[in-house]
Amino acid sequence: MKRILWLVCTIGALSAVCGPAWAQDLKKVTLLTDFLISGTHTPYFAGVAQGKFRDVGLDVTIQPGKSSTDGAGQLAAGAVQFAILDPVPALLAISKGAELSFVAVYWQRNPNGFCYLKDKHPALSFNDLDKVSIGGVNGDSIVITLKALMPGKTLNVITLDGASHNAALISGQVDAISCSVGSFPARAALAKQAGHELGIITLAADGGLKSIGQAVVVPTSLIKQDPDLVKRFVRGYAESVAWSVANPEAAVDALVKAHAELKADATLMVWQAFRPFFSTPGKDWFKFDPASSKATAELADKAYNINVTDAAFNNEFASALPARLLEGKP
Repeated sequence: MKRILWLVCTIGALSAVCGPAWAQDLKKVTLLTDFLISGTHTPYFAGVAQGKFRDVGLDVTIQPGKSSTDGAGQLAAGAVQFAILDPVPALLAISKGAELSFVAVYWQRNPNGFCYLKDKHPALSFNDLDKVSIGGVNGDSIVITLKALMPGKTLNVITLDGASHNAALISGQVDAISCSVGSFPARAALAKQAGHELGIITLAADGGLKSIGQAVVVPTSLIKQDPDLVKRFVRGYAESVAWSVANPEAAVDALVKAHAELKADATLMVWQAFRPFFSTPGKDWFKFDPASSKATAELADKAYNINVTDAAFNNEFASALPARLLEGKP
């Protein structure tokens, strides 16, 4: 009966029947984020609020993460079923024996970089980052990526708590902090309030990075044991992202209702800043581009001096999505 209802929902017929039928027997799963909750996580909360996961029979709990490195460890330990992470630390875990698979893309391109105070370092460039102090969380994937892009260079990295990045930068404790184009607007506003102008050096545009930004990661055992569950999650996830891109204000409202500490205007700026990273011209949303997958594996090799391939990037589930979703249409 469950499979029949799933097929009915998938083809879009009798949608009024599907929700209540699934609601009687929802599968509880946990989605782990890469870091503290912010605007970049908008579609997860919008998907829950809009019933996108419920429509595929899932009751999703969103758990804030500490870092992509920690998230890969939690997946490997079986503590959570799904996580959206920077794939480079996950590839490190795979090299150490963790059986993890990537099942859908979140960011097709990497939006990360390093924020700094332009009034203090007006000429700072990518090639100068080994000459200044950099703040990042423990196991910071952005810092790890920088190390891979600057082989032979020694970085002066200071470990910070995730919530203290801006304060450490403005106070002069560090010269730069790991950040992203999404967090930049809010960070820039805070810096301006303190009398500073914020700048950003990005890993892609300034450092030449070609790797995937983030992806949905699952234990490989889950694919073997319950591929239908993975298929349903990827469908609900893709529906959530597409809907949130098309309805940014309403999507952000769902996140802010769940996390009242976030400000709607600032969170909306963050979410809209990430919009260009979900797709690459001429390529499908949510699917892994072979060249980008290979570049990501090569980056992990350089970052950790390991030997991994792109074999963990699995397009089986994204390829099964409706054509409209692969075009980013809700």
